[in-house]
Amino acid sequence: MAEDRTRHRAAVRWAGADIASGIYGTILVTAVVAGASADPHMEAWRGAVVVLVTTLVFWLAHVYANQMALHHSQRQHSSWTQVRELAWQEWPLVEAGLLPIIILLLLGATGVTSRDTAFTVAVWAGVVILFIWGIVLARRDGRGVLATLLLATASAALGAVIIILKIIVVE
Repeated sequence: MAEDRTRHRAAVRWAGADIASGIYGTILVTAVVAGASADPHMEAWRGAVVVLVTTLVFWLAHVYANQMALHHSQRQHSSWTQVRELAWQEWPLVEAGLLPIIILLLLGATGVTSRDTAFTVAVWAGVVILFIWGIVLARRDGRGVLATLLLATASAALGAVIIILKIIVVE
């Protein structure tokens, strides 16, 4: 039975649910870090806490929404196993916040760099991660080098739009 759950979990993650959560999480975190950086009183360690709490709240919301949809479609109560599977499926949303949190804590909170630099590096890390997601998806689809670069660039452009919107709104 445990082996079946592990196999099912791997199949669900490979099918793309983890990819969607990872990409969504990266977009969410990039926007949260960009927004938090706009507050001149937001210290880097507080920014890291804001990212962590936000990702956990959105993760719980996704698990709950998917559980409710599953409950509705099956017309029966979801089992704890199904809820755990949904939680695992959405976990990449939380994982997406780890690199920006580490950057904020290691660079900004410890004083290695200024607060502004830590936030800037954390935001641009989100853009780079979106670029990497574009590469991963294009390669999984078997696309050529040019198509891969175009998809990766388009993916990173979304992160850049978040940064531009932050600049427009703040200044």
